[in-house]
Amino acid sequence: MTKVILPIHEESLQCIHEASRAESLKSFDEQHFGRHHAKKSVETLDEDIEKMFKNFMMANQYQSSKLCEALHTKCEDQMDQLQVLRLPSMAKFNAGFLQCNQSFGKECVGPSKTIYEQRMVKMMGKSKSSFIKEYNHRLFNWLVAFSLVMVIVGRFIIKFESTPTRLV
Repeated sequence: MTKVILPIHEESLQCIHEASRAESLKSFDEQHFGRHHAKKSVETLDEDIEKMFKNFMMANQYQSSKLCEALHTKCEDQMDQLQVLRLPSMAKFNAGFLQCNQSFGKECVGPSKTIYEQRMVKMMGKSKSSFIKEYNHRLFNWLVAFSLVMVIVGRFIIKFESTPTRLV
C-alpha cells in the first residue's frame, strides 16, 4: 500500500487494500509460530491493517481535495480573466470554458471530485450568465455610440455637402 500514489479513485484504493490485506494475511499464516496466539495475532494484524487503510483513505481525501481545489481556483481565475476582456468575444469565452471543463475532468481525481464538480457547474453557470450580461451591455453601448456617430454624420456632414455653394 505504501507504493500507492495519491490521489486515486476510492474503488481503486479499495481493491489495492483488499489485495494487500490478503497478501499480508497469507504471509502471516506462512510465518507465524504456534497456534496458541495465532488467532489473537491475526485479529491484531487485521485491526492494524484497517487503521492503515483508514489513514490512506483520509490521505487520499486530503490529496484529492487539495488537487481539485487548486484546479477549481485556476478555472475560477481563468473565467474572471475572460470576464474583463477589453473586447469581449463569445468564441473566446466558450473556448476557455470548454478547456477549463476538460482539464478539470481529466486532472481532478479521487473522492472530492463529485463535490468540486458541483462547485464547478455552479461557478461556470454564474460566469456564463455574468459574461452574457456584460457582453450584451457592451454590445448595446457600442451600438448606441455608433448610432449617435451616424446621426451626427448624417445631420451635419452630409447636409453641408448637399447644399450648393453660391458665389456672389
